[in-house]
Amino acid sequence: MARKIKISKKFDRSLGRHRQKRREKHKGRPIYRIKKSRQSKNESLKLKIRKIHMFYNNTIHKNTSKASIYASFATGCDLKLKIRKVKDLSSKGYRSMNLDCLQSHISDITIHVCLCVEAMKVTNQGKPPITLETEVLSFGLASVMLAQCQGCQKKFTLDSSSKVPGSKRFDINVRAVWGSMVTGNGPSHLNEFLSTLNSPGLSHPSFTAIETAIGQWWHSILEKDMLSAGQEERLLAIDRNDYHEEVSAITVITDGVPITLKNTLVFKNWDKDSQSMESDVILQGFLEAERKHGVRYMRIVGDGDSSVFAKIREEVPGWGRSVKQEECANHVSKCYRSNLEKLVTDNPLYKGRHHLSKTTRVRLVCALRCAIRVRSKDFKEKK
Repeated sequence: MARKIKISKKFDRSLGRHRQKRREKHKGRPIYRIKKSRQSKNESLKLKIRKIHMFYNNTIHKNTSKASIYASFATGCDLKLKIRKVKDLSSKGYRSMNLDCLQSHISDITIHVCLCVEAMKVTNQGKPPITLETEVLSFGLASVMLAQCQGCQKKFTLDSSSKVPGSKRFDINVRAVWGSMVTGNGPSHLNEFLSTLNSPGLSHPSFTAIETAIGQWWHSILEKDMLSAGQEERLLAIDRNDYHEEVSAITVITDGVPITLKNTLVFKNWDKDSQSMESDVILQGFLEAERKHGVRYMRIVGDGDSSVFAKIREEVPGWGRSVKQEECANHVSKCYRSNLEKLVTDNPLYKGRHHLSKTTRVRLVCALRCAIRVRSKDFKEKK
């Protein structure tokens, strides 16, 4: 028996005789319905605008309850009207407020309540003179709320955060993204945490844009620090008369360089393992040392079994063959402790009070560190 197979979809819906209506659902601008309303004679005329969603023709009137409410705000010009979407502001939930902004808003509202005669009358009736009406705008964690005097109907704009000087970003959003970056989190973790607090979150595009800006700040600052550190090492090499072919020579540490940061600008299309990425990053530093800092890395401190040293000797032109390797004391101690632990594990007879107990193994490792320290001092004195 033959069977029909659905071969395509449009807007996640199957094909059929009503597909033209489904296509028209997402076309054109939304239809608005304007309604004039006035609650009291003292209140100015307001416009209530409902956005009617584009549903099927036979179901338009049935779905008017899903409309969005908009409120109008005067712009100071008789010919212009600014329409903003009114957000739902419930008594629950939390907003992060800067203390300086809070102090400024409290001062303005307090001065107005003390001088407004209508607000005093409302207070004498036992009612609050100032009420929080709505949240006008929301920029991630930053919010712009609207408070209104119940006496003279004056409106106050309350900003929860200030902006970063010289930038359009709000300070609280930058700090939230900065904290997520230094703790190894992303937008999903941040929004999950904020949703638990019943607080507005930060969209993924905004998080990415702020993250890119912070990365540029870090790059500029760290580049200056690296250049100043290179100049300082060069001067120290000149003071101790340490040269290689009339170029200042210094010692660098190549052990423990983890590649954990997600940098989309460097090694984006890397298709090898992380260990080869680490060696390639170190090699790039050796190739640019003389051009950027005016020094040569002639001695490296790293693992004895590391492949980085061999790669440096092969691919650094000219002076790469003269680079010497110094064993890392931490690596020697770690290998010594690992071998002791393996020896006890493979031979249970070595366990016990008068054998290689845990205390004895720790003492042996400490003795090794002390011996390395003493021999290092003797070697420096001979120089």
